[in-house]
Amino acid sequence: MSPARHKLTKYFAAFFKRVNPSPTYEEIAARAHSEIKGLIEDKDGPAGDLQIRCFLQGSYRRETAIHTINDVDLVAHCRLSHTSSANQNTRDQIFRAVADAILANNRYKDKVKYRKRSICIKVMLEGIKVEVLPTIRVQGKAYEYEPFYMFQPEENENIDGFWRKGFARYHQSLCTEKNASTSGLFVPMIKVFKHLRFVESTVSENEAVSFHIECLLYILKNSIYSGAPCECIEAVLKAVAGFTPDKAEHSGIRSPCRDKKLFDPNEWTITSYREFNQAAAKWYGIAAYANDQNDKEEAIRAWKELLGDSYFPRDPK
Repeated sequence: MSPARHKLTKYFAAFFKRVNPSPTYEEIAARAHSEIKGLIEDKDGPAGDLQIRCFLQGSYRRETAIHTINDVDLVAHCRLSHTSSANQNTRDQIFRAVADAILANNRYKDKVKYRKRSICIKVMLEGIKVEVLPTIRVQGKAYEYEPFYMFQPEENENIDGFWRKGFARYHQSLCTEKNASTSGLFVPMIKVFKHLRFVESTVSENEAVSFHIECLLYILKNSIYSGAPCECIEAVLKAVAGFTPDKAEHSGIRSPCRDKKLFDPNEWTITSYREFNQAAAKWYGIAAYANDQNDKEEAIRAWKELLGDSYFPRDPK
């Protein structure tokens, strides 16, 4: 791949500024997180006996959110340990205690939502949603140890769910290391792909979820993440476009924590990935064309076509 004829550094700086959530959304998310965390961790509150300590997960924690911060994912990690006797009743008791702790503040009346089949507790606030995931520990291990256990409901309502292993801090740690080893380009590329998914009508957020995009970009060689933003975008798109559905199906690729097979009927189906891969091939073609243009205005026009007219500026400020 040849160097871009026009790197458009100021233009891409303005693009990322427009893609990133505004300080207003950051403030709303931080306030919601702080308030709900305080209620759940209150030693004298309804969940006090569980000795819960909360921590963040998801795009807000990993700083990969784009446009707005629509939800905050909060893990409520209990002192309870996973044993053979932990069952649906254990889950129900924990959920009830955590919900009651949040409802102790009248501000959250009628805003706490969960059912018997829910995997988390949703707090529906104006402009933002907080999803609280209650978890329990591995027996004999400290609070910081992962994996933890979270309750997975069965689709059949007549069958109790089960406790499955989960990772959050470990995943975050690996993504942070990846970002550092790519000179800070890994996280921006996640944002670019999420943004492309947003502007591309043929790619559904449900068919290409953020976690799967993260896992896919994580396995790319660090050397691919290099150059100016326009060059890095082209290189990453080229790598993803070249990773065809046939290759993906037989790759055996797993998530960064190795706990999930990425291309699996229960994760990213090949049918869904095929649509995403086709879109990535189209995106790569536009990026390569933009970087190859001698005429600066034509390069800008192509980037506006790819990234959205209102997001990629013609006159950066």
